[in-house]
Amino acid sequence: MMYQYDNGSWSRCLSDYIQCKAIFTTFHSYVTNEFLSLHFQRLVCQSAEYLGIVFPVSFQEFCELLQYFSLDEQVIKVIFTAECQLYVQPREFIKNSSQYCLETVVDELRTVQATIKDVNRTYYLEQLERSRQKGYSDVIYINDKGIVLETTIATIFWSDGSNLYTPKSTLPILSGTYAKAVKQWCQYLDIPVIECAWSMIKMKQSARQIWVCNAVIGWQVVEKLDSDWVSRPTQWTQTITQKIEQQEWKKTNGKETNRCTGN
Repeated sequence: MMYQYDNGSWSRCLSDYIQCKAIFTTFHSYVTNEFLSLHFQRLVCQSAEYLGIVFPVSFQEFCELLQYFSLDEQVIKVIFTAECQLYVQPREFIKNSSQYCLETVVDELRTVQATIKDVNRTYYLEQLERSRQKGYSDVIYINDKGIVLETTIATIFWSDGSNLYTPKSTLPILSGTYAKAVKQWCQYLDIPVIECAWSMIKMKQSARQIWVCNAVIGWQVVEKLDSDWVSRPTQWTQTITQKIEQQEWKKTNGKETNRCTGN
């Protein structure tokens, strides 16, 4: 087991990850243990198990590792290789202040069961880079039937002005930790979240507002999708944005914050 931090080792491990020989994740290490423990659980129980390797440290030891490297108060990147080497690096992160725009791409690799982290990652990274070169923030993937799935890095939510929707959890999409928290917050706020399998055409016709979210970017308003959809917020969708952001603030800055202690 090695805990390494230098750029050379990191580059080699990132290459392993792209070739599906390692696990990679990015998250806030200073958010509540609800998020940190969920990320750890997914890292260990889902991704490591998929690669057939055993994660060599407990959640408590992982938190101690972050504290040892003074990485328990920021955004971090983690790679765990099939050779049981764990690499941790800080990542500079500034929340996007410009318009968040998405480009639709048909996912040619997605199967009935595989998620975006289970197949050739090079494909998704190349798609993302091509979209960003055209001025988009991220790629929104649809399957061969036109059903909305997820973006390269985030879960999708949208509203027709009176209801909140998200892709069905039975679709081949990643079970996002932040998305789970959003659903819990919505339940607490008495905001129904409807899981559905909508086509991109139907979503564009009905959606007044689209959001993407993960544990790094938080709850992000989408301003534009392709060249034929723009945000048309209503008072209700603006209220949704405000309420979710208030819950996010409570979790990361307010009284409910529980720093990375491993407790």
